[in-house]
Amino acid sequence: MITYESKIEILEHFFDSVKNNTLLDHSTENLSRMRDQVRSALNDLLVWGRPHLVNTRGLQWPYAQCALIAPELERIYHQKPDTSEQKQALLFLSFLPVPNQWRWLAKSIDTLADEQEIIDFLATEQQTIQSKLIQKPQSVFKLRHFVQILKSPRLPHEKGVLRIFSLPYLFLNKELLTKIAEHYVFFLEPPMGIIFRHAWWRFFTELKDPCIFGLGGEEDRRFVSAQANTHILPLAHGDFLSNVVSLDPTIVKDIDIVFNSTFDDIPRKRHNFMLELLTDRRLITKKVLFIGRGSERNVETFKNTVQHKGLADRVTVLSNLRRQDIPLYLARCKTGVHLSLYENTCRCVYEYFRADIPCIISSATAGMDKSIFNSRTGHVGDDDRLPEIIAHVLDNLSSYSPREWFVNNSGSIHSSRKLNSHLADFFTGNGYNWQNDIVPLDSSGATRYLKNDDYRRFLPEFNQLLAWLKPSIPASIELAVDEIEN
Repeated sequence: MITYESKIEILEHFFDSVKNNTLLDHSTENLSRMRDQVRSALNDLLVWGRPHLVNTRGLQWPYAQCALIAPELERIYHQKPDTSEQKQALLFLSFLPVPNQWRWLAKSIDTLADEQEIIDFLATEQQTIQSKLIQKPQSVFKLRHFVQILKSPRLPHEKGVLRIFSLPYLFLNKELLTKIAEHYVFFLEPPMGIIFRHAWWRFFTELKDPCIFGLGGEEDRRFVSAQANTHILPLAHGDFLSNVVSLDPTIVKDIDIVFNSTFDDIPRKRHNFMLELLTDRRLITKKVLFIGRGSERNVETFKNTVQHKGLADRVTVLSNLRRQDIPLYLARCKTGVHLSLYENTCRCVYEYFRADIPCIISSATAGMDKSIFNSRTGHVGDDDRLPEIIAHVLDNLSSYSPREWFVNNSGSIHSSRKLNSHLADFFTGNGYNWQNDIVPLDSSGATRYLKNDDYRRFLPEFNQLLAWLKPSIPASIELAVDEIEN
């Protein structure tokens, strides 16, 4: 059985061979095999093996080691022109999470186009993108479901701001990106973070202006900030949750824990680990509400798992609730637990805070700003300590005030103002005027605007954007104006 420790050993052997100057003693065939093993090990550890890394080398260990060996690989590349050694160094730089990885990858694609590893990489990338599109339930995408205009362009001296919060791979056409970039600055919010794997983001960094990334987690921020032509902001998705939800003090809190995650991605969200936690002696009597969106098949599969584990008397499963009804269910809960392996500023955590529910999150989770968990809002804990932490929170609920923290520090109004200030500084720092502010954002709903009127006022710009997109993207899209709520 292959273990995560064996994956660490693969990486350690590779790192040592670079540090000891023995890497290029291997044959070309062995180096190619080594790259496959190293990339697989990195993916296994930084995606699925995150809890193991937390308890052993630490989540930053792979990145730190890659940064340490990068100068040696760069030395080989520059001092061995037109040699097999240069090619091997370039391929390692292209496929490892090193500083400027995306630039090295672009160089490989340009100069090693006939290399089988590059051919395979590009084919896999396209297959992954196509698979993501095929898995979507809809055949026609509504433009407002993945892109949002925050500020109109007033050329030639003031560009607009275009927020892309989903389906970024629809834009991976250089001619299209260049056209849009003549009118807008990109503000990108990777839906599930980056954790080094999704190299298609490199397309956005090959433009004249730096591309702005909204990233909640420190891990993603460090990696992306080490890529050329990027500008990082610590705001995304859940930060823009609407503040407007009233609390009903008469509702009885009869549910101990709420777990809000999609049933269509159970391995990443770790529903089954939550069920395991319920068997701990400190949580053996606690009741849990699982809510989230998901297909009927996946919801039924999870319900069967609950039944099989003998937890049906303590676990309630509700799926595909209306968004406006979720606060009513949260009001019955005492604390939230979030175990996902990777995110980008997950909305449900902020929904807990808004509902005055403290939250416990796994230290293995990527894409969340761990600094928002404090004495008022909740805790970050290693997986083996979670039962103890959850039990402590449930026994001391009166000491937490997450809603007060949320109202004073987060939500749509606060975060939109922060984003506006960051963007104004970015514009003036890059030689553009800033005379008109962005409109306030929301983290959910059909348009992601706090006010529907803001969507309507940008309709001319949306129509122009639609005209640019239609001939250039591998999907059908429409504007769909008539479904906006009043």
